[in-house]
Amino acid sequence: MINAYNRPAEGGHTVTTESLFTKTNEPTLVVGDLNIHTAYTDPMRNLEPGERRRGEHYMRLAALQDYTIINTPGIYTRFPDNPRLHRPSVIDYTLANNSLLAKVSKRKDVYQRSGSDHIIIVTELDSEGVALARASQDWEKIKWRDEEGEPNPVIESALKRYLTEGNEYKEIYQADGAEERFGDNLARLIQMVKNWAPQKNQTRWSKAWWTADITELRRIYTSAARRVRRDRSGVEERNKAKKTDQSAIDKAKRKHWNNFLASATKNDVWTAHQFTKQRQPVRIPGGHNHSPDQTSQKIMEHFFPPSKDPISPPLPFRKELADSDRVTTGEVSETLEKCSNKSAPGPDQVPYGVWKNIHRMEGKIIPKLAEDMLEWGIHPPMLKESTGIILPKPGKKDYTDCASFRVIALMQTVSKIVERIVNNRGMAIAYKEDMYCINQTGSLPQRSTVDAALLLKH
Repeated sequence: MINAYNRPAEGGHTVTTESLFTKTNEPTLVVGDLNIHTAYTDPMRNLEPGERRRGEHYMRLAALQDYTIINTPGIYTRFPDNPRLHRPSVIDYTLANNSLLAKVSKRKDVYQRSGSDHIIIVTELDSEGVALARASQDWEKIKWRDEEGEPNPVIESALKRYLTEGNEYKEIYQADGAEERFGDNLARLIQMVKNWAPQKNQTRWSKAWWTADITELRRIYTSAARRVRRDRSGVEERNKAKKTDQSAIDKAKRKHWNNFLASATKNDVWTAHQFTKQRQPVRIPGGHNHSPDQTSQKIMEHFFPPSKDPISPPLPFRKELADSDRVTTGEVSETLEKCSNKSAPGPDQVPYGVWKNIHRMEGKIIPKLAEDMLEWGIHPPMLKESTGIILPKPGKKDYTDCASFRVIALMQTVSKIVERIVNNRGMAIAYKEDMYCINQTGSLPQRSTVDAALLLKH
């Protein structure tokens, strides 16, 4: 999505057509106050030559880059405070490129105004055709137990039915399609759990300290500022409104900060640090490119260059697990005990706390999933997906260079649970067979920097 406020300037506008309408295969929506007039969106307006020329310039390039206006013709988007000086007009636009246009399922103009002289344009997209950012699940509100502290009978019975053949879980019988069958089993389990979790409510205000009173004060100030720009009258009224608005914001921020500190716990130290640290300017790896596709390509080429000699994964084959190789509930419990509920999850957004509750209510599910991976020697593609978080390295001179950043890969929690189980088994074998160097301290339990310092000293 490209959101722009295109202000009139000497000789044109502040936002160029090249930066607004980029050629891309990704579904793209251009929205904003473009401050231009066109005969298509406002057919009743008698356009002046300059208005027509500027509007046609933007719309011509939009058409060349395969963007289509989806405004309702004749529906005004701006209603000035003084209609005797300025008439209603259409200066707010929504345009979609061809990749997105077919996926627009509905659009409408909301006439209700909220402290602004512009109306709201709502565009709904087909959720099956476009991957939309949606509110995440509020995992803390899953009712795992009833009011008496007993396991929730609905959730408990659903988890017990999951492993029953013919229900959610499908047994893997052959190597062909083993990864797909495992992926389907896991996806059904995750979807079932997500259905139990309500979605997080979107905050009413974009800032936690914002209030309805500030909205009204901001409306009064912006209205006064427009009058000053229009006819140079009411300067004192504008200055007073601006001072009142800023004072209300300062008081609201101070009140919110004091309330946060009054109720803060020891775990809120990092949050307090985030609030008080100096804000850094926006840094984009690879520099500012003409399109998101170019930026993404530069990032991927730097951090994940293609392998010159890629190794194909071995084909799945079944190796029967001996009784001693079966994954036990105790083994999973020991692994989950060391997993923090605050660890950021991967693409499926399922935290460790959910898997802990699943294991408490039905201890056979996670061992069964892990045994399928071990028995068939598979690591399905869906578990190899991760969410990459790009972080700037401190103290670098050039932040247009991708080398000035690092990537944190957030993998799916269920994948890391199985990985820990396999790692613990490998470490146990290494200890038993005396495969460790006596001086090794890294990646070993009950070894620390103290051991490394003692080895260095002696």
